[in-house]
Amino acid sequence: MSPNSHPAVQTAVSALEKAVNGLAESFNSTTVSIGAKSPHEEASLVDLHNTPPVLDPRGASEINASAVYRIGSVYKVSTMLATLRACGVRMYILPLNFWDNFEKREPVFATSTSPLYSNIAFLVLSLVVESASKIPFSDVVQKHILNPASISSTTYTKPDDKAGAISLDDYNIELDSENHGSPRRQYSNTKELLLKPVTFASSARMFIGSSWEIIRADNITSDERLVEFYPKGGDGDTYHAMLGLVPDYDLVIGILTSGPE
Repeated sequence: MSPNSHPAVQTAVSALEKAVNGLAESFNSTTVSIGAKSPHEEASLVDLHNTPPVLDPRGASEINASAVYRIGSVYKVSTMLATLRACGVRMYILPLNFWDNFEKREPVFATSTSPLYSNIAFLVLSLVVESASKIPFSDVVQKHILNPASISSTTYTKPDDKAGAISLDDYNIELDSENHGSPRRQYSNTKELLLKPVTFASSARMFIGSSWEIIRADNITSDERLVEFYPKGGDGDTYHAMLGLVPDYDLVIGILTSGPE
């Protein structure tokens, strides 16, 4: 039995649709796109989109799986994949002038006392990738990550406005800085954010695990067993994105929003 045809899945999807549609009724200019997919079938498990009453005329007139959003820090998944594909475990030393301004900031923790999530670490990785590959970081991602997966709408340059999920008078989608895979740089949609999964073998988890924010929950199943979630969130002003893997259930989930509500 395919996941889409299972009664429990159908019940869960119906409940989700009802909840999302009820929430979106109050949105005047906020778009929402939610997708969920299993590697065991081609069709999506969830394909929900909200087209609010008011949208900016520059953007898409209807929000669907092809509507493009800024995805913020979700780009860091691509950074880790590109690093592993292009560099492996080799060591590269960045020019010393890169570190000139680091000493001007106070450390959050003393050295070797606590791990800490670091945005700048992903900038460093993108520079390492460029140093190792001798080509721009965005080209490495295109060559090693996007092209092999036949992903064409996920880009590091702003797409045509007509493809964008743009709330009224929102110019945040215009932000297109050039600093090596900035959180402001990558754009995608739920059709491609789901990454066309093939398997959730342990080796695949390890391959991309460094960029995930792993969560364990015991309130998901009736027997209260621990379920692991591998989410990666991203924000860019009025744009918000969440990509999540649930290996125990072979699920990949993408949530994208844009707007003031």
